[in-house]
This record gives sequence, C-alpha cells and structure tokens, in this order.
Amino acid sequence: MEYWTKDVYILDTNAIIYASETWEEGYRKAHEWTKRRSPLLLLSRRRYGEAVVRHILDMCADGIAECVIPQKVYEEIEKTKEPDLRERALKLIRDVGIKVINIKLQPEDILDITPVDMKEEILKYLRECEYRGRKIGVDMCADPYILYLAYKRNANIVTSDRRLAELASRIGITTIYPVSRRVKIEETVYAPKILAKM
Repeated sequence: MEYWTKDVYILDTNAIIYASETWEEGYRKAHEWTKRRSPLLLLSRRRYGEAVVRHILDMCADGIAECVIPQKVYEEIEKTKEPDLRERALKLIRDVGIKVINIKLQPEDILDITPVDMKEEILKYLRECEYRGRKIGVDMCADPYILYLAYKRNANIVTSDRRLAELASRIGITTIYPVSRRVKIEETVYAPKILAKM
C-alpha cells in the first residue's frame, strides 16, 4: 500500500515527440523552424526540453510519478507523417506505461474552469484548436483536453508550446515549459536512488 501521492504529469504531443526524436530529426526541425542562419540556439533549447521530458518519463517508468495523456494526444501522434518517429513515439508511450485517458469534452467544460476575464480569449482559442485539428485530420487539437484533464486531476502540464503554457499558468495549472531552461534537470523533489554496494 502506498502512503504518498504521486505527482501526475499530463504531456502534450510535442513533449512526446521531443523525447522520441533522434538528434538529426531535432536538428532538421530546428533548422526548419528558424529563419536564422544557425539554428543552434533553438536546437539547444529543444534538446534541453527533451532532457527534461525524458527525466519526467524516467520517473514515471520507475513508478515514482504518473504520466498521462488524453486520447487526443495519442490520435495526434498517430497522425505524425514520419513513420519511424511515429512508431518510436507510440512505443515510448507503451514502454513508459503512460496512461491514455479518453475524455468527452464540450466547449462549455473548458469555460467552466476558466476565469471570467479569460472566457472570450478561450473561445477564440477553441476555434483555433478546431482549425489546427482539422489540418491534421482530427476534429479538435489536444490542447483543451490537456487543460481540462490537468485541472480536474490537479496535475502538472508538460508542454513545449508557449501559448498552451501561458494559458495553463493563467488558469492556475502548474506548468512545466522545459524549453525555457527554467527547469533544472537535476532539481526534483525525488531523491536519487542509492545503489546497494555489490
């Protein structure tokens, strides 16, 4: 019987993808996403973000934390156009034991957890999420599901999406935005395990 409460982490699609990428894939994407001659700054942030996400995934695989994704994140990963990356991401979900939760969500559910002064902004955001979802072949992007699930479970959101991180923080959800480098990989509430001497 466990006498402590595990921290719960709700991961977004990008967090899972970051942790599943090869170095070459990350470099290529960093190069595509920047107009600068050298994408090394963006690449270093992506790799730092990957390390933070992998640290969280390690805690979940070890049973000292719990990793969860809504079904919509799983569906977005299934729509990834790169077969190798998609298979690695789906394997990662299985290997770590990430829980996939299917929740039904209506726009008013999100409005119920939103401060009054944010309601118009959230309605606009929901319309954007519908548009982004249709672009990849789903009815709605995963972001509202991540927000709702994290709020209801009093969980931490792990995202590399600045807009999602900002909205979650303003709603009052603890948010880990690993590419900001504000998260120190070695800092954790969990003490490292001491290996028994052989």
